Amino acid sequence: MEKESFSVNENKEFHGKKIKYDLSIKKLAELLKNGKLTEDILEREVEGLNVEIYKLGYEVLLEAGLMEDFIDYYGKIEIEENETIAEERILGNYLKKRQQVEQDLEELAPEHEKSEDRAEKVVEATPSALQVTQPSSLEAIRIHGKREWWEVKRETEVMAIEDLDGDMRNFERHVRKLGVAEKDSGGNWNWTGGNKKLVFLGDILGDRSMDGMEITSIIGNLREQAEKQGGQVDFLCGNHDMEFITFLTKSASKEYAKVNAALFTDQSVGIWELAQFDPDPKSELKRIGPKSPDFERRQEELWPKLYDRIPQILENMRSDKKGKGILENICKLKVAVIHDDTLFCHTDPTMSMAVGFMKGNNASEQVDHLNEVFQQNLRDALLDGDGFDREYYEIRDVYLNTGNRKKFTRETPELFDKLAYKLSAETAGYLFKNGNIYVSHKLNHMLEKYGYTGHEWDIWKDILYDKESHVDVDEKIIKEAIDSWKDDNHLGGDYTEEIIKIFDAINKKDSNALYESENRLSEIMNEFNTHKSIIAKMRKSGVNAVMHGHTANARTYDENGFIVATPHGINGTGIIRKDGKIDLVDEKFREITPKQKSFPAQPPSAPAQSPPAPATPPAQAPVMPQMPPQMPPVSDAKQEKIIESSKKLSGLFNDFELSYDAIKEEAQKIQVSPRELALGFIQQNPELKSQFDDKLRVIPDAERTDKAIEKLALTVVLENEKKIIEKRVEDKNMEIGKAKNDKEKETLKSEKEDLNTKRAFIVADLHILDIIM
Repeated sequence: MEKESFSVNENKEFHGKKIKYDLSIKKLAELLKNGKLTEDILEREVEGLNVEIYKLGYEVLLEAGLMEDFIDYYGKIEIEENETIAEERILGNYLKKRQQVEQDLEELAPEHEKSEDRAEKVVEATPSALQVTQPSSLEAIRIHGKREWWEVKRETEVMAIEDLDGDMRNFERHVRKLGVAEKDSGGNWNWTGGNKKLVFLGDILGDRSMDGMEITSIIGNLREQAEKQGGQVDFLCGNHDMEFITFLTKSASKEYAKVNAALFTDQSVGIWELAQFDPDPKSELKRIGPKSPDFERRQEELWPKLYDRIPQILENMRSDKKGKGILENICKLKVAVIHDDTLFCHTDPTMSMAVGFMKGNNASEQVDHLNEVFQQNLRDALLDGDGFDREYYEIRDVYLNTGNRKKFTRETPELFDKLAYKLSAETAGYLFKNGNIYVSHKLNHMLEKYGYTGHEWDIWKDILYDKESHVDVDEKIIKEAIDSWKDDNHLGGDYTEEIIKIFDAINKKDSNALYESENRLSEIMNEFNTHKSIIAKMRKSGVNAVMHGHTANARTYDENGFIVATPHGINGTGIIRKDGKIDLVDEKFREITPKQKSFPAQPPSAPAQSPPAPATPPAQAPVMPQMPPQMPPVSDAKQEKIIESSKKLSGLFNDFELSYDAIKEEAQKIQVSPRELALGFIQQNPELKSQFDDKLRVIPDAERTDKAIEKLALTVVLENEKKIIEKRVEDKNMEIGKAKNDKEKETLKSEKEDLNTKRAFIVADLHILDIIM
């Protein structure tokens, strides 16, 4: 067991050498996380040793889990001097930044949370006087950040149950199969799952069967029982549950029930369960039901009758014990829930949902906020008789609208349609706020009464297409609106030109031009924000997998360290085991657990001198030649896998997103070593192969270990990727100097910063290889 204080003269092997540290790497990492690590301490540790300070610093960053934070900082800095010297300077500045962060947190913290009370004060005098500090508040915040699935500490199994369609038979079958509940001789359901967590993925109320209310009550009882045993039961709101709530709160139009009568009879008969709470003892609604012989013939008459009786039905439910219990359980419905690193939701996760979840780089916080707003609105409407607010309707539209089933992991511009409309609408609101939109007195009165924010783009188009409406297209104001929207949604891209075209088309009442610009805006968003970049941001927000309901037998996604899957239609249940493996009965994921410690993926960074760029790997992989003689031969089947995976790596290389982690993940998937995959990739590119062979020749045969060859192969690949980026940065500098206007210059600077960020990740990867191999 590790000692609780810093050990003096601790022996440690670093870069293949036995060296002596006054402080252990772990203790230095604790100092760093608490903002107490200084350059003086690092310099003291490397004094008299043949080890560069930045290499020790990188190992401490890795141990502290702050490499990505450092890379974000690194990527924004231009490197113009000697690279090693510059990195030492940057590292020193980063240490000062960490000290300032902790100081700021200290000043903001309540008195009882000051560091003097949280931990022993660090004393500079002698190493033995330095004591272990407790995790800082910043560390607690970072726990929701990116972690590999095998690094996540899981206390119990998490289980999910598909859409039940309001059918008690489905409920009984699934809970018994999972072993989480049993019915006793008295007909009561008892929780038998202990501390396990169970998520019902929705569509229980208002669905194709009429057991929804009973199931809802049972789930409420199981929730209370599970909490007493340290477990948890959640019921997510599905689109059918949402339809039930809309009907029960009478929050749709007068014609709602008549227009949708046939749909209700066919797909949502569970709504008719509400008829049992009609306080009129002679009510026909209680005597007739969807299974009655003439119900379908009279459906356009009967559904509006039930809808008209809703005020009396809801009032009766509030005063009836059974009815009140059902309402209270409905008020506990959630939009989504996160357990460990898995997000559970009802509908297929769309791009709008993904962008919403990753706000603030903390999906757990965002989900908590969504559920809080959603449940408060349900309480206000169902228990107190108040209406829903605008945020409730926004949540319903983004997270519970089933009209769009395109997962954000697909590559298609249509994914961004809703976000493009949202940007256009928010820009219109911003223009109106700044006095750049002129409308009729009647429309102006409406906007003043209901506000200018939160309106759908279709509503703004109706307003702006009015003959008295006009938009003063102010580029500066539009850019401000776009920048604010991008910051809020964590999306990149330059949309100013296309938004200007949209409002110009509206002023001209040119519907064709407007349609073209709207479509082009979605395409530009898709170009700037690839599904891989969104996945990376989702992972950064703390989510490595999404399990959803709604679409039965949906195609799963299992790439880039991210999984999207559904148990719906695959025997109906899913389990995330304590080791992180996912079991959907007919499908299994994460069967192989990496043995090596994971390091930050997708390295970023800053430009330096630019050597000549080698050729880019070909898009189409040729037949792989035989492995080098020093390598053991591989089987044909394995070679085919390596060729196929090398094609994927070529795409990442071309996008400057090929990282050490990406190679490890791909190697893990096809069950080969990173060394074999890296060599296979090199074999397909003559320039890389030539460089590798030249470097290999100077390594003595006795030193050509698997580890040495793996390091060499990975280094050749990453160094070439870095050189190509550096050449691109140099080109961008020239383009910036020739820019015709400020707008073009800003776009080029943004592109250059993106390249710098990617370079920083690669530099970090190269240092990581230097440290661990």
